Amino acid sequence: GDNGQGDLLCAELLATAAAAAASAEEVTKASSSPWWRPSAAAPTRGGGGGGGGGLRLRAPVATFVHEVLPREQQLTSLAEGLSSEEREEAWGKLNIYFHRTYVGA
Repeated sequence: GDNGQGDLLCAELLATAAAAAASAEEVTKASSSPWWRPSAAAPTRGGGGGGGGGLRLRAPVATFVHEVLPREQQLTSLAEGLSSEEREEAWGKLNIYFHRTYVGA
């Protein structure tokens, strides 16, 4: 995505939610599994008690963001008071990487 609208914010929220879910329960490692996996613990639509069938999304392994705006103007979930270095460190922990050209991606 790019940092011109909500792509960066979406990447931050996905990575943060996935990290919280991973710390709340153990996640199985399966490199050959798809980006989703059936989960008995996930809520399902249609109500009813028990039973699985819901889908749990996994966090992106990494996100590459095309820098089209100055970073001071982008939509982000990070606190406003963070320094540039602190923001870079936070994005690094979330595996969010910026590039200015498509060759850089």
